[in-house]
Amino acid sequence: SPELFEKEAVKVATWGNQWVAFDDEDTLRLKSEFAQSLCLGGLIVWAISHDTKDAKYNKALAKVANRKITSLPIKDGSDDPYQYVNYPNPQCKWTNCGE
Repeated sequence: SPELFEKEAVKVATWGNQWVAFDDEDTLRLKSEFAQSLCLGGLIVWAISHDTKDAKYNKALAKVANRKITSLPIKDGSDDPYQYVNYPNPQCKWTNCGE
C-alpha cells in the first residue's frame, strides 16, 4: 500500500525495485495548507493531462483549497436569460503507454 511522506507532501507506492510517486486528496491538502501558510495567492495543476477524464484530482484540489466549481451562465433565448449548465470536465492525455 502507498506510504505518505508528510514532510514532502507526496505518496509513494513501491513494488520490487520499482516506485511511483503521486498526489491524491491527502497530498493535495498538505500542499494547499503549505501554500496558505506562505500566504500564496493560489494553486495550479501543472499537467492537466495527468488527471482522470472525470477531473478527479482537479475536484480534489478544489475541495481541499475550499473552492467551488461553478459553471458559466449560457443565454439560450428563453424568457430566463440564463441557464446554468454543469458540463462534464473532459480531460486530455498526451499518450497511452503501450497502446
